[in-house]
Amino acid sequence: MRNGYFQIGCTGGGTVVRLVKPVDGGNEVTAREIAEYLSGHGIVYDAGLLTKGIQTAASVANNEFLFLVNKDIIPEIRESYVLTIRPDKMIASVRFYPPSMKGERMTAQEFLMDLKVKGIVFGIKEKEIEAFFEKPRYCTDFIVAMGVPARNGCDARIKYFFNTDLHSRPALSEDGSVDFFHLNTICHCKKGEVLARLYPEDPGENGTTIYGEIVKPREVKRKHLEFGRNITLSPDRLQITSDVNGHVALVQDKVFVSDVLEVENVDTSTGDIEYEGSVLVNGNVLTNFSIKAQGHVEIRGVVEGARIEAGGDIIIARGMNGMGRGVLATKGNVVAKYLENATVSAKGYVSTESILHSRVMAGT
Repeated sequence: MRNGYFQIGCTGGGTVVRLVKPVDGGNEVTAREIAEYLSGHGIVYDAGLLTKGIQTAASVANNEFLFLVNKDIIPEIRESYVLTIRPDKMIASVRFYPPSMKGERMTAQEFLMDLKVKGIVFGIKEKEIEAFFEKPRYCTDFIVAMGVPARNGCDARIKYFFNTDLHSRPALSEDGSVDFFHLNTICHCKKGEVLARLYPEDPGENGTTIYGEIVKPREVKRKHLEFGRNITLSPDRLQITSDVNGHVALVQDKVFVSDVLEVENVDTSTGDIEYEGSVLVNGNVLTNFSIKAQGHVEIRGVVEGARIEAGGDIIIARGMNGMGRGVLATKGNVVAKYLENATVSAKGYVSTESILHSRVMAGT
């Protein structure tokens, strides 16, 4: 494929345009382009002759056609070009025009020097330029310089390997009732478990315009892992792991791990509690709820008809009224102000001020 092009010349009758038709689907030369070229070189022309000449050329079968545009004799014109710079200064493209019929051609070195004078110093496509001067293709745009755009990076991000969106919304059971006992309020973790990993920011790479100017990528956000006790940071500072069996929580972008679960009450706000560490209840444990802990269980209020199992001690500051259904089962000791209507089983001792209507078994 080759675009059509035109060439200016002189005859005894004045200034003529030699119009060469395109090949294999190339673009036709427009009257506007010829007019801009003539005006750019200070050549006064007859617009009517120009329009008529192009129309006549289109109607004839010849690949080339000459037509007059004025009756002036003009000086010869050197090979010329129009340089276009993209607004972002990343691409310079050129469109060459042939010299007049007896005019001189430019050299590749002259054109390269022109680019330098214009400040274009980066990404110059010398091979393509040399190829043009060996085999010119006029009225055709091609790129002579190309910058390198900046590569934008990405923000740092942290991936958490535990549920950071805990809620206490009760689930609907199959029979249509609401289950307040199994709520998603605790996120358990084990010793050595990976809790979070930091994927560092990618700062990106600088770009360069065809003028040699540095183009910086967009700013990226940096992050670091924030954490509390019972957590180990890896040597590369990209990963944190739990030091204990317990529970993990994310509070204001900071990871906390504890082997003591502290709640105000065990009720519909918490559901049943099953925990690998110790449990501290600042208030009460209500009827029909349960606590199962691998460590100690300390309750600073009262226990109603609930079930409490512990691998360590069970301590109830204000006692237990089990209502005939309360159960305490521990591999350690039981300490309570009183025990009433409850079943108690301890492998250690049971210490209480009073026992009423209860079944109590102690190992020591």
